[in-house]
Amino acid sequence: MIDLGVNDDQRQMVEGAVALLAEHAPVARLRPSGKPVDPHRAIAEWGWFGVGLPEARGGLGLGVAEEMLLAFEAGRHLLSPSVAATTLAAHLAPEDVLAALLTGEARAALALATGRDVLAFDVEGASLIAVVDGEEVWLAQVSAFRGTTVSGFDEAVYASRGTVDRASRLASEPAFRARLLIAASLAGIARATCDLAVAYAKVREQFGQPIGAFQAVKHICADMGVRAYAAEAQVRMAAAACADTPDAGAFQIGAAALTALRAARTNAEDAIQVHGGIGFTAECEAHFYLKRAHLLGQLLGGTDACRTRILAERAPEVA
Repeated sequence: MIDLGVNDDQRQMVEGAVALLAEHAPVARLRPSGKPVDPHRAIAEWGWFGVGLPEARGGLGLGVAEEMLLAFEAGRHLLSPSVAATTLAAHLAPEDVLAALLTGEARAALALATGRDVLAFDVEGASLIAVVDGEEVWLAQVSAFRGTTVSGFDEAVYASRGTVDRASRLASEPAFRARLLIAASLAGIARATCDLAVAYAKVREQFGQPIGAFQAVKHICADMGVRAYAAEAQVRMAAAACADTPDAGAFQIGAAALTALRAARTNAEDAIQVHGGIGFTAECEAHFYLKRAHLLGQLLGGTDACRTRILAERAPEVA
């Protein structure tokens, strides 16, 4: 029987990460009245990018399950896609670059291959670029990227479209780890938007009582909770299935990607609805999560691509 719970060591790690992000990356930083901050150096110094690396390479010697838990918190706090990219780059980078990634002196940008072009996110300040290209992720020096800034749906992320010289590839790996980290971030979004809606429903009053007392709002919040729980459980199942060999859990990762993407998008939409008129304003955080859910969904190829991958994999036999 697979245990989907979090052990004591993992719980302590997550608590430390949550405290770090609460101080250095509160979601309120994205509001018009917020103070822009770059938490990358702080989370690198905390040890974020070495969690899944073997000790021989300067990491903590943990595994993909711990990387998944951190990616979940990255989704909850709307960290830049460069955090996932740097996590991936740490597994692929040559030794002379790895040390700088682990200390935060260097970072990677995340990109999606779309035919011959790539759509890159937060390239400025990056020294490497991790490209999600079909069934693999490959790493290159950011100097190999040639592109221009484009208008993006998620204004908290700077998008650029251009090309990367594929001949400059440094290393590559199957895209399973990338998809698991993205799915975990989407599950984090599903949980964060559920918590956001429930908290608002407790304090917003109409007709002399909190709106959470009304059945229509109760049902929305309950559905959000179920979706968030399902996404989180499936992501944990995928991490447990792949363990130290991500390609072994391909089916579960595909299921996690689809479940988390649906949950993140729907919960973010419902969070806006629960907030009513204020949900559409810049001062409400719900719309930030909706935009990020759509951005991360593109990195997975959308729901159709997720379904196709699941159908392509043979479902594991149940004993």
